[in-house]
Amino acid sequence: MKNSLTYDRAVAAEIDEFERSIQSDNHPAAARQVFHTPTELFKPYYGHAIARQLLHQYRSHYHPHTNLCIYEIGGGNGTLMLNILDYIYDNDREVYDYMQYRLVEISRQLAMRQRETIENSVHGQSHLQHIEIIQRDFLTWSLPEPSPCYVLGMEVVDNLPHDVIRYDPQTGQPLQGVVVIDENGEFEETYTPSMDELPRRYLELRERVGYTQLPFEHPQNTPSFLRKLVHTLPYTGRLTSREFIPTAMLSLLDVLSEYFPHHHLILSDFDTLPNAIPGYMAPVVQTRYQKAMVPCTTYLVQQGYFDIFFPTNFAELRKMYESLCPTYFGTRRTVVVSHRDFIEKWGDLHQTTTRSGENPMRDYYENVKMLIS
Repeated sequence: MKNSLTYDRAVAAEIDEFERSIQSDNHPAAARQVFHTPTELFKPYYGHAIARQLLHQYRSHYHPHTNLCIYEIGGGNGTLMLNILDYIYDNDREVYDYMQYRLVEISRQLAMRQRETIENSVHGQSHLQHIEIIQRDFLTWSLPEPSPCYVLGMEVVDNLPHDVIRYDPQTGQPLQGVVVIDENGEFEETYTPSMDELPRRYLELRERVGYTQLPFEHPQNTPSFLRKLVHTLPYTGRLTSREFIPTAMLSLLDVLSEYFPHHHLILSDFDTLPNAIPGYMAPVVQTRYQKAMVPCTTYLVQQGYFDIFFPTNFAELRKMYESLCPTYFGTRRTVVVSHRDFIEKWGDLHQTTTRSGENPMRDYYENVKMLIS
């Protein structure tokens, strides 16, 4: 391609064609999803970069005849699974012969599509012997995996349930947000000091691991005397602004800690998001209308018609992950890298560079980071 603009036009044309193909009402909701992810937009090269990193780490730690077991949480169309299997098949048959790929998918429709993706691929018959598609919620996992394995969570945390917290400016006490529905069916917020287990654990763990570098935007970051002064002024509410905390992420870390003691993790997600609603670590809320994404200003919207996804504080996540998922040798070795740095190290820059010298796979997604252990 000539340059990034040419690439953008090609992607737009593909999406437009996809939109036309699903105009029929016979398509289930899952089939209507447009996945704007690095895996889909840069296939197969993004999946190859993940596979290259996995193989390097595997070869550095284990004997080639040690089973390479990969768990992927929520596989979308199955594209990442296919790209990783293809790369290892083509580049390291010795490892491929001893590998198993387990994709944990909560959606029945997507699980069916993932199997079709493999069956229709060039190496489909060979791959089918190495894959297992498990239809269940990974957060409810209960089967121990005692062997070394790799867990992939690509754009998973941003869709996990979060809780809304506001603080009493006088005492600093956190209060949990609860959504109630009035007699007209309208949503309203109310706040209670009686917190559920997950948000209470999250705030306690954050304090215990010593994550004190709260960004300037955090509602608790201003000095207490200034908070009290501001909230005595007219028209300033009784509580601080909202904070959105990734409470369900604790369930994910609990599963990894209890059932995957020898895992390696690759977790990729957004660390910042444009057009987010008001609040600290607040989500983007949007819906699709006439082929365009329409942003909203509140999360109090009709269920099922809007996409809600959150940014991730990777510095905070790293401390909590290391605290909850230690190894037998002590603290787990983890790094947080930008999408760009990961692609520069593991991506095929030659195949993904345009004639103008631009590289969309490297240069796009500047707001994505990766936690690797």
